[in-house]
Amino acid sequence: MPLSLRAFYEFVGTVNFMQSANQLVQWHKRENAPEPVPELSYAGEYDPLVVQSLDNEDAEWDQRQGRSAWYLAPDECHKANYSGGMNYHVLLPDNGADFQIYGMICNEEDQFGDWFVDYLRETFRGGGFRGGIAIDDDEVAGRELPDLAFTRRLAAGLQELGDERSTPEG
Repeated sequence: MPLSLRAFYEFVGTVNFMQSANQLVQWHKRENAPEPVPELSYAGEYDPLVVQSLDNEDAEWDQRQGRSAWYLAPDECHKANYSGGMNYHVLLPDNGADFQIYGMICNEEDQFGDWFVDYLRETFRGGGFRGGIAIDDDEVAGRELPDLAFTRRLAAGLQELGDERSTPEG
């Protein structure tokens, strides 16, 4: 197992910031709501952090990669209760320090997305929410962190991963 994932499980365990489908209000339904929608109700649109346990029985042999693909988390579309692409996986065995999340990019040529530690860094900047895809002139222009009061409060208490300049206050 990659060192970054092993350390995550040892120090954090599993995480699931997803909302239930009954609690989640999707972007396109927010404007048509009869009353103002509280920001917590559409936070699930910002790719909430989910890291599942690898002990579930969903590992599948990936013929193309020659390794087992272990389910790690739903993709950001499924987290927001939309039909989406391939869920996020980790390919095992892998004895590297870090790994690219398999299934994060859904195309035939390249199904590997962000490195796990980079994914965590980006998600921590958003208080546990990675942010939504920013579109500029009908093209993907990156990600926008959520601009929600509660995610700003959550992010304020998180230390940057791997940032040597950040030191715990004490």
